[in-house]
Amino acid sequence: MSKQNPSPMPELTSEIPRERVLQDDGVFLIVSTKGLDYTKTSGLLIRRCDFSATAPFGYECKGQYRQLRKTLWHATLDSGVPNADGTTERSTGIYGNELDAIVNLWASRRLDHLGPTF
Repeated sequence: MSKQNPSPMPELTSEIPRERVLQDDGVFLIVSTKGLDYTKTSGLLIRRCDFSATAPFGYECKGQYRQLRKTLWHATLDSGVPNADGTTERSTGIYGNELDAIVNLWASRRLDHLGPTF
């Protein structure tokens, strides 16, 4: 028997076209945003979480990857913990292709500073 969603909000994954979901382990997912006019990223690392005012759909963005130049890709994580300069992003690196950026972002998803998983 499946668990009922306690919130009246629709589940976000029902709004994301399946072909945009690159990876999903039940807690985290990587979604491609390439070709969408309103984004500055190529993809997002999203984590499922409890519904709240800061996560009204039960998801929070924990990272992104984007193309810098024709042959350079950059991946970052949002730790939620402010750095000395007040930002919360942490670079995972600059890569020679999109696949390397995605793989590194995916491999970094379980770092302790990204918060608890459930």
